[in-house]
Amino acid sequence: MATRTTSRRGRLVKRVAIIAALVLVLLYVVGGFILSNSIYSQIFARNDIDRASIFIPNLDYGDINQKDYPRTEFRFSSGDVELVGYEYGAGNTRGLVVISSGSGGTGDDYMNFVTRFVDDGFLVITYDMTGVAQSGGDSMGGVCQGALDVDALLSHIERQPRYSDLPIYLIGHSWGGYGVCAALVHPHRVKAVVSMAGYNSGNEMFTTQGIQMGGSGFYALYPHFWILQRMMFGSAMDVTAVDGINASGIPVLVMQGSNDERITADVLSIYAYRGEITNSKTEYLLTDGDHEWLYASPAAQEYREATQESWEEYSQRPDVQAELASGDTSRIQAAKRAWADEIGFDKPLYNSIDEGIIQRIESFFDNAS
Repeated sequence: MATRTTSRRGRLVKRVAIIAALVLVLLYVVGGFILSNSIYSQIFARNDIDRASIFIPNLDYGDINQKDYPRTEFRFSSGDVELVGYEYGAGNTRGLVVISSGSGGTGDDYMNFVTRFVDDGFLVITYDMTGVAQSGGDSMGGVCQGALDVDALLSHIERQPRYSDLPIYLIGHSWGGYGVCAALVHPHRVKAVVSMAGYNSGNEMFTTQGIQMGGSGFYALYPHFWILQRMMFGSAMDVTAVDGINASGIPVLVMQGSNDERITADVLSIYAYRGEITNSKTEYLLTDGDHEWLYASPAAQEYREATQESWEEYSQRPDVQAELASGDTSRIQAAKRAWADEIGFDKPLYNSIDEGIIQRIESFFDNAS
């Protein structure tokens, strides 16, 4: 009798252990998906940027003489989402330059390049990326989205008869630097590409930054993040910038800043994978710039350092510290605008491009035609 009781208890313990294990697995699977989806949604949340309400050191369309640089808005589809594009320099015939911005970017983000290209005879197209500003989308999608948006925009351009006689050139930075290269796995009539501080792999980029933010705990949710991205991007998740560069066979200029701490020259960047690039028409330019300003002029670099010192000194004032510590975005932005007004912040100088670099880029485009 005692043996039977012990046997029943043993079976009961096993059943309880199995049920408990199944519950834990279920909690990990379901709970992990809920948590990872929540984190993912926050990271790539829609960016309804309102430039009028914040201080932005970068030039935007409101900072330039719009009569000299009129633009036309147009719309195109990226998957199921409608995006907004902007055309500048109508009538220019040197070529069509498509500019793809960094993460969360709008068509205004590289106005220093837009105005220079237009002045030098190029027609220029920019756009608000998925989930940003005037473009549709509940979120920015993720680090692989950049290539999909570029591919969609190129397909739209190639359907327009008015662009049929213009050579098409691409230039992208960071997120856009990846996008303009990875999109080349699809057949487009692009003549040349310039990638500035672009990362090679969307999945690698997401994983690396996830580890930086979440430490070893990131690995617990990695399977869930991987599945989320696979569901969202399918096979596009596997496409790298190197894949596009090699598949295209066209001239590609890979620019990288040696002081880039976000997408470093030896890890993550396209430049770091140059040993895997078999496209013989690929060129490399390593500058001493950082991530945001690898193309900045010496005067811009000097001015940036001076304004940084000025802001650090200004932000130590007790009244300013109170504004910054308030957590109120409007008060913080008001403090930044007050500082900019006080020093007479010079946006054109702050955003000036190195003359040697811009000439290198334009010559690179011309020689590819």
